[in-house]
Amino acid sequence: MIRSYLSNLGIAGLFFCVSICGAISEPQPAASTHALGPLNVGMSRKDVETLHFPFMSSTINLEGEDYIKDEVRISVDFVIVALFWNDKVVELTTKSSRYRTKQGGRVGDILERLRRIYPSGRISKGQEEGLYFTFDTGVDDQVFIFDAEKLGRDCIVNGKRCHEPLSKTKSISLSVR
Repeated sequence: MIRSYLSNLGIAGLFFCVSICGAISEPQPAASTHALGPLNVGMSRKDVETLHFPFMSSTINLEGEDYIKDEVRISVDFVIVALFWNDKVVELTTKSSRYRTKQGGRVGDILERLRRIYPSGRISKGQEEGLYFTFDTGVDDQVFIFDAEKLGRDCIVNGKRCHEPLSKTKSISLSVR
């Protein structure tokens, strides 16, 4: 009887580990609109701190305004950068491919795939305070960012001499505003 109980416990424990361990290694979808993992746009800095994730803080200047930037480590391979203005999260960004949107997009997806997932999405590219190349999904203020510096000025600004087709370019981060 004890042997049967331990055997059943072993199977239950294995099932529990497979369920939990599988969930941990899978990409994590947004908890709600305008969110990345457990963080939401509009949260106060104090609310973010009460989640008890380790973070590193700095101040950055964007367009003449100072913002607080917290790099919040959700797990070993999942960091979210929270940008604060007047003590509220105004933008969340991740470079982790672990996070996926409700529609299935994730960092590392090529532009071609993102355009299939988000047919109403739009590309923005150019040069203002540096090169930029983004894809706005048109959903929940989610924007995928691409490495514009790697593509180069001729490719982004002049539309020529791209090292690879833009459709095959991989996203490097995802921002939610």
